[in-house]
Amino acid sequence: MRKKWGFALIVTAAMLTAACGSEKPAEKPKQSSAAPVKADVKQPCSLLPDKEFSTVTKVKQVRAEALPEKTTPENHGVSRTCSYAEGSRKLGALAVTTYEGNQVTPKAMIDGLKAKKAGAEDIAGVADATYYVDKQNKSAVAAAAKVVNGTPVLIGFSGPETVKREELVELVKRASSKV
Repeated sequence: MRKKWGFALIVTAAMLTAACGSEKPAEKPKQSSAAPVKADVKQPCSLLPDKEFSTVTKVKQVRAEALPEKTTPENHGVSRTCSYAEGSRKLGALAVTTYEGNQVTPKAMIDGLKAKKAGAEDIAGVADATYYVDKQNKSAVAAAAKVVNGTPVLIGFSGPETVKREELVELVKRASSKV
């Protein structure tokens, strides 16, 4: 059965990076003694290929497309986004934002989102993650945060407000697990 994912606006990576503003950092992320995690943050489409998106959402003929990189100098954020579409219909976007030189913690990133978005809730079973519906932009967002090789990273997926929460959360879990 095909799901209806029509919507007019995709929330941009800037919306997610705003939550990690230029406030004073909480505490420096702890460095792990384990081998460095390899993150493919330059190509978010590789974190959630179109076929994997299709498997989760049951939408056929999905096309993934990398969008231009965006920077937010005030918080050292560099966002890379992958947009998903079926024909001319936009289905959502995966944004992966790195914060080189910013010592914001994953908890602080998620707390920032939760403070700015009414109704934001933790995602059960995922540390430092949240889900919310943004009525103003008619979108739903799931985001997870982590530190990779000493760099804070925010992984967020925005889609239409009608998307099933379980699907949106699964998309973020899959992408986040590969960062």
